[in-house]
Amino acid sequence: MTTTKPLFFMLILISALLALLSAAVFYRVNHSDPLPEIMGKAEKGDADAQYNLGLAYKKGEGVKQDYAAALKWLKLAAVQKNAKAAYILGEMYQDGKGVKQDYEMAVKWFEEACDNGSSDGCKIYQHMRSVGY
Repeated sequence: MTTTKPLFFMLILISALLALLSAAVFYRVNHSDPLPEIMGKAEKGDADAQYNLGLAYKKGEGVKQDYAAALKWLKLAAVQKNAKAAYILGEMYQDGKGVKQDYEMAVKWFEEACDNGSSDGCKIYQHMRSVGY
């Protein structure tokens, strides 16, 4: 029994290290540009960088979580026809995350996402319209 406890704890430690490594690899694959480079691109009007920066602020990844900054960058991307940004804005308004819950604004952003190619945006937009929003 004494040999199983150290083995058990070693397996837990290895599992935790593998999980951390997987998370780091996932983050690097999904955020190929370093944050300062994304910020520079976003400030120059790059819609994809604005979306990525907005998402980083929304989730608190690489920056302190800041819903006001997320809203700013996501709106800048969405008005440039970035469907993913419009979809996230729809979710924020629908759920009241970082903004006052506002179903009319959610519908507006889901419609924008739909108009720019988001099938999920279309589904939610159609559902919200069907229930009176």
